[in-house]
Amino acid sequence: MATSRHRRRPVAPSLLAGVCAAALVFSGCGTRGEDVAAPEASEVSPPASTEAEPDTQDSTSPAEESEDIAGQDDPAPVFEDDSEAFFAQFEQGLATVQTAEYEMLLWDSGYPSIFTGVIDYTRSPIAAALTMPAPDGSEVTIQAIALDGVFYMNMGERSQHKWVEATGLTEPYDPIGDMRNFSQAITSVVLEGTVHEEGVPAERYTVMVDPTKLPAGEVEPGTILPEEIKYKIYLDAEGRPIRSAVTIGTTSADIRMRNFNAPVTIDAPFPDQILSFEEYQGSLD
Repeated sequence: MATSRHRRRPVAPSLLAGVCAAALVFSGCGTRGEDVAAPEASEVSPPASTEAEPDTQDSTSPAEESEDIAGQDDPAPVFEDDSEAFFAQFEQGLATVQTAEYEMLLWDSGYPSIFTGVIDYTRSPIAAALTMPAPDGSEVTIQAIALDGVFYMNMGERSQHKWVEATGLTEPYDPIGDMRNFSQAITSVVLEGTVHEEGVPAERYTVMVDPTKLPAGEVEPGTILPEEIKYKIYLDAEGRPIRSAVTIGTTSADIRMRNFNAPVTIDAPFPDQILSFEEYQGSLD
């Protein structure tokens, strides 16, 4: 097993903090070299399966199109603030979401990773299943399930092709929850217009956030943050967030949500396929 080293947590959104923390404990984590500035999240080309329709997609990069908004000396937005309309539409959309699929392209210190998953908001706590790369930069793919307050992680040969059980990590990554959490820190909202994401018409907003007003736990103590954080958020006709993008320093995230309210099945592994954390640690000796 590789020597475990601390690797900073991406600052906002929390970016799979719970499951990544477990992955660091299970698989170990080495540094990957010098930090490299991340590309603007909304400038990164998505995987082929998530490309928008070429004949309808707005070709202008959201980051380039409204970069002046975040960098002005005058904090007032260029256009009339659209916060009221944004919140009304957003809250209406969130109220309708029961299940969703998501895909996140994460750039961390110049290295891209793709996370995919499904979430069931009808369960309490929220249930989720996801696939993610190992955080140590190896070729290992981790499958994870969060169900009834327990995390299960399958790391292939590393875990004997079984599911390691981890209690105490009760919060699966929730893209919608992240957006709810930073709503109290929003300082301005500008509606840029209608674009098409994967062929779906969406209203694209630039949302400015004051990081000092983020809830406790969203930002790791000691993290150096800009005075404002700029998000791009895309709401469909029902107000559901089908895409959000943010870049902070060397970390950027571009998250897409789709297939809202489609049936999902998230089950715990069979008992004979589960390893306790103690059994997993013993197998490493």
